[in-house]
Amino acid sequence: AMLVVITDLAEAIDSAVQDGDKEPSAMMLVPVSDYKAFVAQLGGDPMADITSVSYDSFDGFSKEQNGYALMGETLESVQAYAAGKQGQAITKAMGPLVTEYLNGGDALIYVDMASLAPSLNLAIDRAMEELGREMGDPNNDIPAAFKGTLDTIIRFYEAYGRTLVDGNDKVLLSADFGDGGLGLTISSMLTKDSELASYFTPTDKAGDSSNAAGLLATLPDKSYIYASSVDSTQLGINAMIEKIDEVLGGDDFVAAALDWA
Repeated sequence: AMLVVITDLAEAIDSAVQDGDKEPSAMMLVPVSDYKAFVAQLGGDPMADITSVSYDSFDGFSKEQNGYALMGETLESVQAYAAGKQGQAITKAMGPLVTEYLNGGDALIYVDMASLAPSLNLAIDRAMEELGREMGDPNNDIPAAFKGTLDTIIRFYEAYGRTLVDGNDKVLLSADFGDGGLGLTISSMLTKDSELASYFTPTDKAGDSSNAAGLLATLPDKSYIYASSVDSTQLGINAMIEKIDEVLGGDDFVAAALDWA
């Protein structure tokens, strides 16, 4: 299995928010049966502890690491790399239920959302500022009759995005490739006391309509292939529907929407 590690994604997001051009740097652990032959094929020195290598658009450095070729974009990152038993740390952070996916997935993507949350929220702030300027521009081509509805939709997705960013502490995506196609499993450790966590925390009263988990608690005790519960009042869907219903009362909205589309 090959491992790809990105440690500076937050910095890359911050750079993009400020119109910078910093690209996230990645390190790869590639399983090899003959390390010296591997680096020789990439133009490296098989006798050196750390050697420069190159393939396609990648120019970096490599060293042998317990049967793997450790490859990074900078000499400093390759020199500083040391194994830290992060699989154990991830299992502990995600909980015991993810062990099956950690051990059995053909491909895994692990994201420390808590460390990315400040940068992602800044990106949302920037996006909302740009949308606000566009919406407020008197010369834009958005029909006046549609602006109120569009603003409500944008605010809904802003709230939805922030709820996901702030509510997920750790996320693990496991992919399995088989004859039947691609299977994906997403596991998440929710942030304690977050709004998202409250959606899945049963209240004392089973069936409490203000709590999605409480609604799920009313299901009979049997196996389900799929069960879903959504508290629309928490996500602001009702406000969006009411706004759409309000403007649907006139033909101007339909005409404006068609013209805008």
